[in-house]
Amino acid sequence: MKPFAALRMGAVALTAVAVAAALGGCAASNDAADASAPEVTFMLDWTPNTNHTGVYVAQKLGYYKAAGIRVKILPYSQNGVEASLGNGVADFGTSTALLTTKARAAGIGVVSVLNVQQQPTQGFGVLKSNTAVKSPRDLDGKTVASYGASEADFILKHMIQVDGGTGTFNSVTMNTSTFEAVFAGKAATAEGFSTWEGVEAQLRGKPLKFFRPDQYGVPANPADSSIAASSAYVKKHPKLARAFVRATQKGYQYAIDHPQKAADILVEQNPQAKLSTKLVRRSQKLLSTKYWVRAGVKTGAADPQRWKDYVDYLVSQGLLTNRSGKPISTAPAAADLYTNQYLR
Repeated sequence: MKPFAALRMGAVALTAVAVAAALGGCAASNDAADASAPEVTFMLDWTPNTNHTGVYVAQKLGYYKAAGIRVKILPYSQNGVEASLGNGVADFGTSTALLTTKARAAGIGVVSVLNVQQQPTQGFGVLKSNTAVKSPRDLDGKTVASYGASEADFILKHMIQVDGGTGTFNSVTMNTSTFEAVFAGKAATAEGFSTWEGVEAQLRGKPLKFFRPDQYGVPANPADSSIAASSAYVKKHPKLARAFVRATQKGYQYAIDHPQKAADILVEQNPQAKLSTKLVRRSQKLLSTKYWVRAGVKTGAADPQRWKDYVDYLVSQGLLTNRSGKPISTAPAAADLYTNQYLR
């Protein structure tokens, strides 16, 4: 999983060939639906991981076939999912509230149609053994390993200041795993998911503690992981959009109800990605029991108030820019950012 602002921005130096290999050949995969059924394309935001479990479950268990569609999974593109949706390369793809909103502000036609994650898991990880860093303010003067995303640096600065620090730190852009720098003692922190990098670190015997933005003055991200669609596609093909979203929603619900079985499907469907079964199972259990669910909110639904609070924050801090790169002063219309109309 890639962190917030670095997600799908092409900041990590991976070649298209290497990514395609890591994806386990998923670009050509689809379920066993009738060849005459309409094909829907779905683009991954990175190599297969537990953000994508519901899609692979829906494919493996025949939910797409039952919905009368074929789904072709496309590998990660260095152009980014949002740009690929906007220019018609893909119909749907994995996104986040931040990236969908940034794309809309820049005039790219995308809309979030399934809010996978209901509780945030992204944050800044620090080795638990690093007793010198007890809270964000202790990161003043320290080195932060990043993928070069300005939004991440801005948010960390805000967190440190809310915690009583000055918000001064040294940000170093990495072209490999940022947490390797943390493990090696070359950086105090890096951004990631407690449900992936956090689990991975624990399995390596180097447990992390995470400081989440919503714990330090930043509104909770309403969708650390979501599924976005081409606005033009859903407008032109509302029935296909509903079929895909509802079948995918069913896949994520299955993963919530059966985390271990869903984790095993993800591993099985991506043999060349060489996923660790132990990592995937632990990550999936955390997501299924804690982060994909929220009392009173159905699986995949967007919370209007959370979206509003988050987007208002992005606008107020000058983090949204138009296609000319100038900060916008008015938030994009909610109807352009997300919709629940295709859900079951």
